[in-house]
Amino acid sequence: MRNLVKTIAVSGAMAAFGIGLLPIDSARADYYVRPLVQIGPGEIIDGYEANGATSASQNFTSDLQASVDLPSGTVKTYLNVQGPAPFTQTGATFGDRLTFSSNALGTTANVSFAFDGHINADAWDPELNSTMQFGVLATLYVYEAGSGATYQNYGATSLDAYKAFGQSKFISFTNPATDFSQAINDAIFGSFTIGEGAYDIFTGLTVFAVTNSNPVNIEMNFLNTGTFGIQTAPDVTFSSDSGVLLTAGPVNAVPEPASWAMMIGGFGLIGGMLRRHRRAHPNVSYA
Repeated sequence: MRNLVKTIAVSGAMAAFGIGLLPIDSARADYYVRPLVQIGPGEIIDGYEANGATSASQNFTSDLQASVDLPSGTVKTYLNVQGPAPFTQTGATFGDRLTFSSNALGTTANVSFAFDGHINADAWDPELNSTMQFGVLATLYVYEAGSGATYQNYGATSLDAYKAFGQSKFISFTNPATDFSQAINDAIFGSFTIGEGAYDIFTGLTVFAVTNSNPVNIEMNFLNTGTFGIQTAPDVTFSSDSGVLLTAGPVNAVPEPASWAMMIGGFGLIGGMLRRHRRAHPNVSYA
């Protein structure tokens, strides 16, 4: 049978699929870019770079691709895997520090991370007695500067005292009974009241697939980007430590609050097609 999961909040930057949990260094980075591809438990190609490049990409052939671009506030991911195969993922995250103009105190900042793509997968074979799973994880967190948040720990509950806004969405599909084709069009959005000091933002998108012994093909095309946006009052401005965040496109990419209810309704139509599942990941063997 098919088991579907939609929009589950997860704790930790990447939960079990931890793109943010690999030990490179623990130093505070005022901004960073991190495209990553992973084939199996230990075969990782990591493009993490702090306080340097503002755009980066990684790939393994054309089947695994990830890229990050701070000027446009976008990330892109692509995965095309043929089973039997172990756990595979591609992910792209970035972080930057925002400083608002002096007249921003007490005003509202609306933030968003919109993402869309398409997933195609062959049907699962129940006779193999082997789990097949694939999914998407999107994250958006904003912290007061000085929280100690890094690419490794953002989303952790220990940072909640400094969190201005934070949300993760995990969309997972397990054992499709028939050939699978699904468009994903979703977003994380919210707001916070601007106080004194700077803010650190972290956002990213990861796609993963586990075929185990199933001889199937899974393609997850999210090259149409996930995009970060921020909207402030007309006379409020901000600068970023990278110096380039959102300089390549419109800053006001966040939906107006009046339109959020309509967006939620639209997402509800999609969510109505899916069944709720437990917060923990299904019992998957990463062979």
